[in-house]
Amino acid sequence: MLPSLGKEQVDAVAGFALCLLPAALPVWLIATRPFGGEALALGLAVGVLVAVGFSLPGLQTPAAPFKVLAGATAGTLLGRQFLYRRWLLVGAVVALVVDLYSVFRGPTRLVVEHAPRTLDFLLVQFPSLGSDRAGFGLGVSDFLFLALFVAGSRRCGLHARASLAAMLAGVLATVVAAAILDRALPALPLLCLAFILVNADRFIRSDTTCHER
Repeated sequence: MLPSLGKEQVDAVAGFALCLLPAALPVWLIATRPFGGEALALGLAVGVLVAVGFSLPGLQTPAAPFKVLAGATAGTLLGRQFLYRRWLLVGAVVALVVDLYSVFRGPTRLVVEHAPRTLDFLLVQFPSLGSDRAGFGLGVSDFLFLALFVAGSRRCGLHARASLAAMLAGVLATVVAAAILDRALPALPLLCLAFILVNADRFIRSDTTCHER
């Protein structure tokens, strides 16, 4: 039998669920609009500089949208570089494996244990429902991969809308599991798995060259 969730955990999951879609909306808009490379690079620079500026004194709430901006613009720039569908598949598999290793055995674990202050710059914190307390968070890298896979999907003729919906469902499932298990879990594994599964029909076809859309 699964352990029951306390009110604090339920509030944290509910707050995350309510904020997830608004947080993902700018990712979709940036990854699917015909912004030029210069505009994306400018957005990345602004996002990084302002996010760092707010994070240094610990102002996480105003820093959050600029962290999302940085992740979304960087991911879109990267996603537009893919030339073949199967490169996206390989990227998703590699990201899944690397994130699992990083969180449980590698750099992320070391940061959490020995340099937790660094997380102020790398995490987008979501509030708990009905409270100013921080609940669950997503890494800037998670927003980067959301944008990368959406931009790559549009470039390579995959299911962009379905990909975003499936990836967000995977992220939410990870948060629910983290609440049940009462431990931090990496978001990328289920995010990447959802992306692979929703596009499986396209990946098994002959690999075509991707084009700008």
